[in-house]
Amino acid sequence: MQKEHKKTILVSLGNINVVKNNALLPGSILDMLALASRKSSASVVVLFKTRSFPALKEKIEKEYGDVCVVENYEGHPSKNILQRMAHFFYSYLIFSGTTKLVSSYNVRSDKARPLLSYWNQPLKLFIYKVFGGSLWIKETVAPRLYFSAFTNRPFKGLFEKYKPDVVFLTNPFAWPFDLGILAEAKRVGAKTVGMPGNWDHLSKYYIPFKVDKLLVWSQLIKDEAMFYQNYRDDSVKIVGSPGIDFYLRPENIKERGQFLRECGFPPESKVVSYFSQGPYTPDGADYVDMIIKSVENCFIDKNTRIVVRPHPQGLWEAEKYAHFVNNPMIHIDRTDGWSTAENVRSYMNLLRHSDVVVTTYSTVAVEANFFDRPTIIAGFDGYKNRPMYQSLKRHKMLTHFQYLIPIGGIKVAESQGEFLKFLQSYMKDPAQDSEGRSKLRQKVFGFLDGKNCERVVGEIMKMI
Repeated sequence: MQKEHKKTILVSLGNINVVKNNALLPGSILDMLALASRKSSASVVVLFKTRSFPALKEKIEKEYGDVCVVENYEGHPSKNILQRMAHFFYSYLIFSGTTKLVSSYNVRSDKARPLLSYWNQPLKLFIYKVFGGSLWIKETVAPRLYFSAFTNRPFKGLFEKYKPDVVFLTNPFAWPFDLGILAEAKRVGAKTVGMPGNWDHLSKYYIPFKVDKLLVWSQLIKDEAMFYQNYRDDSVKIVGSPGIDFYLRPENIKERGQFLRECGFPPESKVVSYFSQGPYTPDGADYVDMIIKSVENCFIDKNTRIVVRPHPQGLWEAEKYAHFVNNPMIHIDRTDGWSTAENVRSYMNLLRHSDVVVTTYSTVAVEANFFDRPTIIAGFDGYKNRPMYQSLKRHKMLTHFQYLIPIGGIKVAESQGEFLKFLQSYMKDPAQDSEGRSKLRQKVFGFLDGKNCERVVGEIMKMI
């Protein structure tokens, strides 16, 4: 009697954000997938940089060693000139506001103006105008171009070793990790399921391959997948945002009194939180200074305290906010929001207990809306007037924010005067714009029932 083939699922975890959303938190997609595979006698191969996440490797081997195998990813080889040319061509078969920003002024403010990128922007726009409207170019030429240029096949050995029946890609719109895996899956005929690593990934560059089934958070993201990446309606399934399942569990929510004590604030405090974007926001200290002066000048409630959250991976963040360290009005929160479950819990409770959240054009603004927090995007350059290639004003080009801002759940301050007016208004009446925030939650996060991870795993298991 022939032995029955044991089904194998390959899971890619390419960076910290997808590790957090898919594997780090209790009750994650990986937890549920391992349990479902155990019941169905399938096996799971988990691919990630083990040296970056040793605790995850230990957890998988300890709790799911009977069904899960960990494989280490060392990094992708550099592109040669032919590969760079191919990548350049297919990437700019779309040209959105986000594409315009990253291909001209750049997104970061701490780097010199990318003159080469700026001057070759007409070529990028030419590719989009001439070739971007052709489905034949996108569906036939671009994949063949990739296969012709990228012949090194870094994941060939992995596929030969495990022969996966289904490949689950947690970030298929990012170069190069998941794209290389997706290309290998196409070469060998393995089924593929993919899910964007975040809500803002689909309008940046064109990806020359499509997964067989694309799982997205909401209708907004499905619309982007169909418009920018040419997915068919029947190949995209709305499942909700898996990361928010953790936010919805009662055991992860701190009482406000505990939160204030941990910050060192009096029990009657109002809290304004500022979330820095590191190198994307060179003038973050100016916004904090404006909030301080608003309290000192009785422009907002005298009991207001401020939490400053420097970007954990940003260069010069400690120096930027150093002169606030000994201010009794301020608590500086240096924990990241992703490396451990406890850090994620700390991050979500900071959002939840903030009376007003201040940030820039960041996903923080969207996640603050999830907790119905009044949110201000500082869309100006503090006390300065920076050139456009360094100015936050250029971030208005970001396509995903162009969709969200008109909904009305987030205020964008384009001057100091607007910033102070919005701050005072929200402190007096935090319920304003609540309807817009509710609409935005539905638009971005989709389902809010805490079963998003379960839906994702169900769709993966259907493929085997």
